[in-house]
Amino acid sequence: MTAQRKAVLDVLHRWHDHPTADEVFLRVRKLLPKVSLATVYRNLDVLAEQDEIQVIEFPGQPRRYDAVTRPHYHIVCVECGRVEDIHLDRVPDLGALVQRTGAYEVLATRLEFEGRCSRCRAR
Repeated sequence: MTAQRKAVLDVLHRWHDHPTADEVFLRVRKLLPKVSLATVYRNLDVLAEQDEIQVIEFPGQPRRYDAVTRPHYHIVCVECGRVEDIHLDRVPDLGALVQRTGAYEVLATRLEFEGRCSRCRAR
């Protein structure tokens, strides 16, 4: 593991706010001032391919990253874009239910929530 990759992973383990690549870059740059944005993007991609981190994608929102790789859910605020973890008991394996129909081989399943966070509701 390179120093740059370790710094990216450390940043994601330290902050749990589901940062964008640009936010990861700014945080890593405090640790490694000469790191480039391209290096951060490349290392985020490698870490995701190795299942070391999770990529969170909501339509119309920038990609975000999460060091928590165990199955869990996310919610995005439709007003401010904030992304948070949702702690729920696991729902049934919907992919397995669909696959049992024989119509598809299910490759992935995502359950995402959208809403308005408490800060935006208070405005």
